Amino acid sequence: MPVFGRPGAIHFFVFEVNWLTLPLILFGSAFFSPVYYGVCPSFFERRFGRHLQRCGAIQITEKDALNDGSYGEGRRRILIAARRIGRRYESVKQLLARHGKAEAYEGFADTVFLRSIQTPAFLSTFVEPFLRRGAATSDRVLFLSVAPREAFEWSATLPPNVLHLSLSFLGWPIRLASVALLALFPVFNLLLLARKGIRPTGRPDASALERDVLLVHRETDLLDSRTDYYRDLYFLRENILEADRCLHLPMATGKRFSDAKKALIEAQRGMIVELGSVSPTWSRWWRLAFAEPLRFVAQAIPQLLACRIWSTASARYLAECLHFMSLVPLLLDRVRVRLVVAETEVSPFCQILAREARKKGIPTVSMIHGSGGQHTAGPTRFEMQFRDLLVYGHWYGPLREFNPAIERFVPIGNIEIDHLDPERRLLSANRAGRKVVAFFARLSHVLTTGVSAMTGSAYVDRREELDRAYLVPFLEWVALRDDILLVWKAPYTGLAQSVSRDEVGRAIEISWQPWLQEAITAIPAERFLACDHLRLEQVVSLIDVGIGNDVSSAIACAMSAGRPAISYDLIFGGQFRRYHPRLAATNPVELVENLEWLLENPLPKNVYDQFNSDFYGSPAVDFNCHDRLRAYFASLLAA
Repeated sequence: MPVFGRPGAIHFFVFEVNWLTLPLILFGSAFFSPVYYGVCPSFFERRFGRHLQRCGAIQITEKDALNDGSYGEGRRRILIAARRIGRRYESVKQLLARHGKAEAYEGFADTVFLRSIQTPAFLSTFVEPFLRRGAATSDRVLFLSVAPREAFEWSATLPPNVLHLSLSFLGWPIRLASVALLALFPVFNLLLLARKGIRPTGRPDASALERDVLLVHRETDLLDSRTDYYRDLYFLRENILEADRCLHLPMATGKRFSDAKKALIEAQRGMIVELGSVSPTWSRWWRLAFAEPLRFVAQAIPQLLACRIWSTASARYLAECLHFMSLVPLLLDRVRVRLVVAETEVSPFCQILAREARKKGIPTVSMIHGSGGQHTAGPTRFEMQFRDLLVYGHWYGPLREFNPAIERFVPIGNIEIDHLDPERRLLSANRAGRKVVAFFARLSHVLTTGVSAMTGSAYVDRREELDRAYLVPFLEWVALRDDILLVWKAPYTGLAQSVSRDEVGRAIEISWQPWLQEAITAIPAERFLACDHLRLEQVVSLIDVGIGNDVSSAIACAMSAGRPAISYDLIFGGQFRRYHPRLAATNPVELVENLEWLLENPLPKNVYDQFNSDFYGSPAVDFNCHDRLRAYFASLLAA
């Protein structure tokens, strides 16, 4: 990470580049040498990046701090800051709880405030060490931000010679406009409900759609079973839930199922819920769709005008939640079910459906998809409202901390490994006595792109040299090892079938970086196999050692199958070292060293036992998650 220049000087650090701060950076560079800055949106990167570099300004990016594990801490700070701000604006939370007629909506209100402070709270963990070092070597550090001071989450009070200057007062026109638009929400809510087909009738509809389960689908389209096997229709594909015992509803309430997906559901005698069939009485429609939202908005506007952290992002999210708080009770009037199951846990619609169903005494369930998701709480897994949450293993402490409404965390094992092919049939003709190393790392995540790990921000430098430094030494090592066969299954490279090394290279040349294409084509063709067309558990059955990103499902699958896998961990600081020092690498030298060690030395059994307890739910891997899930749902429906 860059360090401050002249000791004893006054240094100037601008948190984000925008129309307000850009002139200050360019002007300040004449008096402060250098000027430092952080977040630079792509618009300013394209148009002013060269000017910033020419004037000597230096950018501080989270790439410089990845290896200390600050990414996970940054996500945690977002949630801590949201709760802190929620306590400050307790009156708004109480209004939302009264509007929703449930105390749990007080905690749900924190997710509204979260939308306004995500970027500054997240990047606090990267900015703070820089400010503290500057304070130790400088007379004064001027830290300028447009975000208000309370949007940042510091581990402790900043040193007194760090002067935080906030320009948040200049954002009052945006706050005023967002509150004014929120005042129009009741009218827009009527129009949106009508557009979705929900219209009142003069008399109550005595009929109801009745099934055992209301199943909320993550996708409206029928996805490729190879790429989304464990997310789209998983409960139906594995006969965990029977389609004819379910009412089927898309999570995107403004859309309908595609013809292909509709045909599949109806072929299994499932019943699709059409919002057009929801016909409330005039009085109930008027109260839920207009009168109660109008009362909430009228009471909340004075509070929100005084809220300095309020933004259009929070206003938009609050409007979305208010709309679902009108729609869901009307929907539940139309259906009679004993259980609500959501394919995804991150949708605001699913959260409000879960809360409203629980008010009626209906159990609600969702499942964390991906083994890494169970150990990291974040903006999309905050204040979830399900009664039960299905998780892979026992490492769900952060989820429990930030989701108090969940009553039960139910470890069910790693569903992605149940179809393991233990016979290693697929590579029998290709191994030729070689050892197989699989590359599972997601290129679009941290290795080869020039964008931030935080959505909505970008950086001036493309950092191709940094990308090469992380990946090319590994590929060069493979090229020099005649006894290594590299299996390439990096997600989202766009390859629909098994192809040759050169075809992978051409796909990467088009989709990613030319230097990566060159590094791959340097590996002899007979020692490179692309398996993008296979599912993960099929590839796991082939390997001796795997490589994945951070806390990926690929690593958990490999370890469940008794195959060691290294976490190439550029954002969590190599946390899999808690199981064994060789299971994590934060730089290419360490990656190659760990690979060489694992290819020659077996891991102790207790390492697999500890890992699988956290990520499979038990030291003993029985490849029987589907039966456990069937028994779990049967017990809920029998209650």
